[in-house]
Amino acid sequence: MTPHTKQSGIQRPTDDAPLNIEEAAHRLGVSVRYMRRMVDEKRVRYLKLGRLIRFRGPDLEAYLKQAEVEPVSASAPD
Repeated sequence: MTPHTKQSGIQRPTDDAPLNIEEAAHRLGVSVRYMRRMVDEKRVRYLKLGRLIRFRGPDLEAYLKQAEVEPVSASAPD
């Protein structure tokens, strides 16, 4: 087995290679169905190569960053 192969036999992309929808969903920890919905609603940046949809790692990181919610500090009761 090569270093770029998972147990399932799916080729693992290099760090800078665009991800397909299954790989992007896995990276975000969401279902493929939810990922497709985000694409349909244009909530995440993607590449359209003919019929193919691809995602860049930095774009997914940017999506996660903008989805981040800062905690609210609890104020002490008076």
